[in-house]
Amino acid sequence: MRIRNKIAAFAAGAVLTGGTILAGASTASAEDQGGNGNPYYDCANGYTVQSATIYNSYGTAVGTVELRWSWTCGGNWARVTVANGSSQNLTAVISPLPSNPNYAQWHASAYDTANQNWSPYVQVPSATIMCAYGAIGSYHAQTCSN
Repeated sequence: MRIRNKIAAFAAGAVLTGGTILAGASTASAEDQGGNGNPYYDCANGYTVQSATIYNSYGTAVGTVELRWSWTCGGNWARVTVANGSSQNLTAVISPLPSNPNYAQWHASAYDTANQNWSPYVQVPSATIMCAYGAIGSYHAQTCSN
């Protein structure tokens, strides 16, 4: 889910009405699948449960993937952030372990070109082990709850 265009829209003095940005910012490259909604709007006071560093092939940190939670929406989501703040092709996926019988139902993803991206949130029972997968281009990492 986009943050780059939201920041650009605010900087340009755009008006945010009902979740729609009324500016020339394009959201055509964003693609979200599954989940219960957008944590940007629905999940106040979210916090990071687990995180992992995403490294490139030279061992340099290029970003972070976070497994996030909010009591407000009762959901988990994945957030990917680029270390240097540049716009990159980002993937954020939230899901239980593949062995979970509800894997397909509780799986959500987001694909975008931005400096930060997050998946839709997924509401699951609190005992469910959830995993956040993040990719910056071809480099990726995953982290799971305990």
